[in-house]
Amino acid sequence: MDTQRQSLADTTIRNKYDPCAKRLEKYFGAKPAYRVTAAEAVKFRDWYRTVVKNDVLRERLRYLSNAWEWGVEQQLLTTNVWAGLSKKIRAEERPTPNPFTQEELSRILRTL
Repeated sequence: MDTQRQSLADTTIRNKYDPCAKRLEKYFGAKPAYRVTAAEAVKFRDWYRTVVKNDVLRERLRYLSNAWEWGVEQQLLTTNVWAGLSKKIRAEERPTPNPFTQEELSRILRTL
């Protein structure tokens, strides 16, 4: 992965890939990437979902999929166990903004 790492900006590595790598290490320990199964990837996703918001989870799963895909291309891995996992994460519903309270709205309407 050092070859791929050279093509990324330091801030990208520090802000995006390193936090993801730390979570992988926390969850899988020293388990090599080629030993991670698709079932374990799903369990990791479910665990990670309790730690971060869906937007972050989806982004980090894409990073993992990209890294594993690179490993497959380099013949370091035989399969990308993360492929498609980010697509199953729904965006969190954001509340509809309500700029005025009911009282403020009533006062505005009375002045018209």
